[in-house]
Amino acid sequence: MAEQADNPGKLLLYYTGPLSTETSASTALAFGLVFFGLGVLCLVLGLGPFPEVWRHTPVLLLLTFGATMLSLSLGLLHFSVKKKSRENALECNRELHPQEPWLWDYDWDFQGIADGSGRRLARYWIETWAMGVFLALVHWVTFLDFERLFGLLIVALIFDCFWLFGLYRTVKATLGRRRFGSAYLRFKKFPYHPGEQAAFELVLGSNARDLEHLTLTLRQIEVGRIKTPDNERQTAFFERHADQIVLDKNAIAQHIGIPATFNIPRDAVGTRRETPNPVHWELMVEGKAPGVDLETCFFVPIYDRP
Repeated sequence: MAEQADNPGKLLLYYTGPLSTETSASTALAFGLVFFGLGVLCLVLGLGPFPEVWRHTPVLLLLTFGATMLSLSLGLLHFSVKKKSRENALECNRELHPQEPWLWDYDWDFQGIADGSGRRLARYWIETWAMGVFLALVHWVTFLDFERLFGLLIVALIFDCFWLFGLYRTVKATLGRRRFGSAYLRFKKFPYHPGEQAAFELVLGSNARDLEHLTLTLRQIEVGRIKTPDNERQTAFFERHADQIVLDKNAIAQHIGIPATFNIPRDAVGTRRETPNPVHWELMVEGKAPGVDLETCFFVPIYDRP
């Protein structure tokens, strides 16, 4: 059950919204340091003395994994510094405008927002490559000492299934990006408030004419905690409000920028990113087309009135 006093809404078993690719500066720093340590360790094992279990492991494989981890760590550390710098700048806005969270809880462009599909795709490829190299290394080591490391091999085979799913996701996203390009959502005003109409203009690539229909879903997402059957707590995503517009092929072809208007309920809760159960609003865009479909998403600036 959810740890909330009121109705948490619909539990999303697989959340794919924009929050799924958000990373804080502290998280990036922590992973960057871990990857740096792994990279250095593998470089030492590949270039110097190492235990017997590594003796027949190809040096190139160890060096490839080490270089991958070091590259990831440097990228994450650079991202952490930039993210922290921007967070500090936004914190100054909080002191000046404490009742206007849209000026400091997210780095908004008042004109609109890009879908971030390029960053998302880069992250997918990096994750797929790093996990693939790691699993190749684990499989090689387990086959060298099959009897002692049989349990590790079983675990690796399970992770192979996750890797294959990640590869499928990455290839699918790559084909979608190549076909439809990036998308942009223009705001008719900034910000929006409960009780108002949220009017947007969605700008898609030229291949949007291939879409048979387009579904736009404005939804409110709350991040909460649930108890598992083992009585453990884990993070979960709840859909507390959803409003949907479906456009056919003719409606899509009539506009370069596709207009969309939603009614925001008066009793809706605006974006609250720094509460025990954070809330945000997002627009999901899903288009059906022969072959590869269009799937993308945007954060939307819906906030309570000051």
